[in-house]
Amino acid sequence: VKPPRTERKGIQVLRRTNGGLLEPVTFVELDTHVGWVAAHPSNGCLYASGNGQVRALRAHADGSLTPVGAPVDSCGNAAHLDLSLDGGWVLVANYSAGTIASLPVKADGSVGPCADSKSHMPVKG
Repeated sequence: VKPPRTERKGIQVLRRTNGGLLEPVTFVELDTHVGWVAAHPSNGCLYASGNGQVRALRAHADGSLTPVGAPVDSCGNAAHLDLSLDGGWVLVANYSAGTIASLPVKADGSVGPCADSKSHMPVKG
């Protein structure tokens, strides 16, 4: 797959052909670059981090993605995210803040505000 000639912000959806090659399906334009994407184990959503936010996107059979709810603050600058084994929480590692945070996954698949965060660095004050 050739990279796009112009820089775009969003998620490129690819499909594997029968021959094992990747081909573009669609590009989902977003207002920021995406640093990490994780799939929910059962609700059909992807969770993406970028620009200090976490957002939910519903994946459809045709490869399209649609936003679910509004992006929420990741409680820092998310460098990595994953989902809890039961799919009830988005777990975020924030690079510059030096924190880990948990954000609830709502019944509709959207992400709720940060429920808790912990720092590995001493609190100044």
